[in-house]
Amino acid sequence: MAKKKKKKASKYDRMIRIMSLLMVLVMLIGLAITLYITLVDYLPH
Repeated sequence: MAKKKKKKASKYDRMIRIMSLLMVLVMLIGLAITLYITLVDYLPH
């Protein structure tokens, strides 16, 4: 039972790791877009 649970946990851990990485990437992209928009708005054309 312990071995099976560990295998399942490892699979789920991998999925959680990928999901967390994707979330971090989305957060970074969102921050970059917001910063870019704010900079463009503040900078005089």
